Amino acid sequence: MPARDPSAAIKYDFRRSMGLDRDSMRSLRIVLDAFARLSGNTLTASLAGLRSAVRVHLDEVSQKPWSDIVESLTPFMCVVQIEMHPLEGQAILLLPFEFAVVLFELRMGGAVASDIQPRSLTEIELKVLTPLFESMLSELESTFSPIISIKVEVVRTASGSGVIGLGNSPGTWLVADLDARLAEERSYQFSLCIPVSMMRSVVDAMAESQARSRPEEAEKAKVLANVLSMPMPIAVRFAPLMLSAADLADIQAGDVIPLHHDTTQPMELIVGDMPFLRVIPTTAQRRLAVTVIDDITARNPGGLSRLQARGGIPGDTRPPAQAAMATAIGAAPHEDLML
Repeated sequence: MPARDPSAAIKYDFRRSMGLDRDSMRSLRIVLDAFARLSGNTLTASLAGLRSAVRVHLDEVSQKPWSDIVESLTPFMCVVQIEMHPLEGQAILLLPFEFAVVLFELRMGGAVASDIQPRSLTEIELKVLTPLFESMLSELESTFSPIISIKVEVVRTASGSGVIGLGNSPGTWLVADLDARLAEERSYQFSLCIPVSMMRSVVDAMAESQARSRPEEAEKAKVLANVLSMPMPIAVRFAPLMLSAADLADIQAGDVIPLHHDTTQPMELIVGDMPFLRVIPTTAQRRLAVTVIDDITARNPGGLSRLQARGGIPGDTRPPAQAAMATAIGAAPHEDLML
């Protein structure tokens, strides 16, 4: 097929004007993808003649007018009409005849025939398959449960001429094309079709949920910003020196007090009354400053950057208060702090 010219005009289909927007389609795809995986598990547990797991994959989610769906129906297509209470309307599950026959044979514990001749499914086959479809479609209830509570009910299972009764359903439909892979690399395509009008309530529920979560996220961000903007008093101190009360009483102006702090020994940067970092004195822009030399990597294997400290890192071995100070200050090794 030749590539389409990007500059060429595209015929607009006005039947799609009442469809869902891109964000809603993206959210519904996540839900339907979960349904595909769960339905594969249900088929695996329900088919007695199966020797390996069924894997169901969501190929595509699109929006189509009902007339396009009717044109794609084959004479012996298996059609399952379902209701999703309290949503108004009916959805349908469309399965090719070959796939329906394979499911019936495996359901009965038999083997899959290599040559399946097209025909209408018998009443017995439809009655055997209906509980299987009910189990598979019930997975829609769990996948939609985080958004809206629904109850799925199979209204009718038909084949061949029974499909004709579905011909008068105008509007745009949400079509999920699914691929079921069974043993021996056999793959079968089937579709779940839901009227967009039924999905409006789901989309509205998703929008309401997102609207409720936004104030909570904004409040959390505000609290975090307030915590990080809180001023923290810091100071630098030498190694502590012990003097007797008599020595303190004799101190006069001009006396020199030896601190017994080796010039090569780092000092402590404290936050409040708590030691936080080891530093050495230096100058910056003609002002006294200190350089952080605390080996943070040794205290927290794997390293801790300023950005990581502000986000918090699991496994930080420092005391909680000290880790909180790191979040507020975010000092990194060999970084100069102005005093």
